[in-house]
Amino acid sequence: MLHGFHSNAKKEFPWQEDYIRGAFPDVYIANLDVDDDVACMTKDMWKQAEDLYKALIADPKLQDGFNFLCHSQGAITCRAFIEIFNKPQAHNFVSINGPHNGLGNCPPDKGFPSGLTQMCDAAAKGVDIYDWPFAFAQYWRDPTTGQDEWLKRNKFLPVINNEGSFQNETYRQNMLTLNHYMLTVDTNELDVQPRETEYHLYWAWGDTTRSHVVPLDEDEGWQNDWLGLRTLKETGRLSFHAFEGTHVHYNETFFHDVILPMLITPVEEVRSFKFMV
Repeated sequence: MLHGFHSNAKKEFPWQEDYIRGAFPDVYIANLDVDDDVACMTKDMWKQAEDLYKALIADPKLQDGFNFLCHSQGAITCRAFIEIFNKPQAHNFVSINGPHNGLGNCPPDKGFPSGLTQMCDAAAKGVDIYDWPFAFAQYWRDPTTGQDEWLKRNKFLPVINNEGSFQNETYRQNMLTLNHYMLTVDTNELDVQPRETEYHLYWAWGDTTRSHVVPLDEDEGWQNDWLGLRTLKETGRLSFHAFEGTHVHYNETFFHDVILPMLITPVEEVRSFKFMV
């Protein structure tokens, strides 16, 4: 389990750990405090992925593989780990509202100075937001300045998304080792915009209104299978889910019915599983 932006293990998963143990009494859970609180706000995302790798490779109970439950920014960090390192190997990857195709607004109510969120949302070309000392700047994506500007200025997300000239077949092949990749979106999402980024979608390039989301079958990354997402979908290993909540705050019913089945391996064993909770 990995927390999101400006959070930590205890704050991010206040009840989920006990719930999982109730369903799977013998399960081993690593609720990671890797780069927590201020560190996950300010540390370079490449470094956060490396720190995650160090934590996972050092845990002897995880060396035969594990399942990922990752929230928000943590979901991007977990995906970066899979693509870059993939050792130990993740089997099922549950991404809860990760801004995988970019972020178009500053996360609200995260301790930022007054007016900063509005400045971010304006996404003016002269703001130089890609150089800001915040982790979210490394997955910021301003569609109004065009794709070339994004590929030139952002040194993290286009790379792990295999966009433009950043084609890395190892990243794609590592994603294809997953048993299952589960994506979720919050129907009331306010923290991450556009919310469709949690499905690996985004606003169209040049969309100054930031209102037109490119459909999945028209998305360049999907069409060219840059990350193997289309292959995962065609082989029944990619699923899209939605819940009504507030960003990463889902209810127990959604957790029990949708998330919990992903936390044992392989997925096929889940279909007739009788939960103890």
